[in-house]
Amino acid sequence: MFLLMVFLTIECFYATEQAYPFGGCDENCASCHKLNVQEAGQLLKDFAPAATVEGVQQSPSKGLWEITINTGKNRAIAYMDYSKENIIIGNIVKIKTKHNLTEDRLTEVNKVDVSTISLKNSLLMGAKGAKIKLIVFTDPECPFCK
Repeated sequence: MFLLMVFLTIECFYATEQAYPFGGCDENCASCHKLNVQEAGQLLKDFAPAATVEGVQQSPSKGLWEITINTGKNRAIAYMDYSKENIIIGNIVKIKTKHNLTEDRLTEVNKVDVSTISLKNSLLMGAKGAKIKLIVFTDPECPFCK
């Protein structure tokens, strides 16, 4: 029985060594695993032919990349595992705080630069030189809104 226990203990250390034959992953997974915008675009071209990949970064969860995709109408977030074989479309939520990390990123990537909105044919309400401007999208001739 003693010999069996010694053998199993040695085997456990050997099995761990075989799982990481090159020393395993560092704390920084990005040092071993790489993905760029062009490669992500190639990998996803059959999955979503109309979409373009705009960005790739490490996701909040280890083992996944966060991919920013432009669908033409808006931007979306997807996750790809390090094997580059699986794509995950959904949310990453912190269990303890119930905070939706994907929603934060979607808000960030879909943020509108208000300086690019033309005010040429806009209706002006209030002081023309006001410090704060509020842009409201509406149709003043809409029969349902009157």
